[in-house]
Amino acid sequence: MDRKDTLALVNLRSLMDSGQAREIRCAAGLSLREAAAAVGTAAATIHRWEGSDRSPHGAVAVRYAHFLQTLQKVTT
Repeated sequence: MDRKDTLALVNLRSLMDSGQAREIRCAAGLSLREAAAAVGTAAATIHRWEGSDRSPHGAVAVRYAHFLQTLQKVTT
């Protein structure tokens, strides 16, 4: 994991804790299942992250972080 990915993961955790990750996904009109498919994980994983039941980590979390960054650019 490089510096860019580490920063994306830190940002993702902040978005999850504040509830903004869910807001970004919903503003883009995406379901949990659609977002999960886009990054290669289960909808339950995204649900747990967004509900702060689990802390995002690993390669899938980095992909989701970059995915949310892309959605933010598109929806703003």
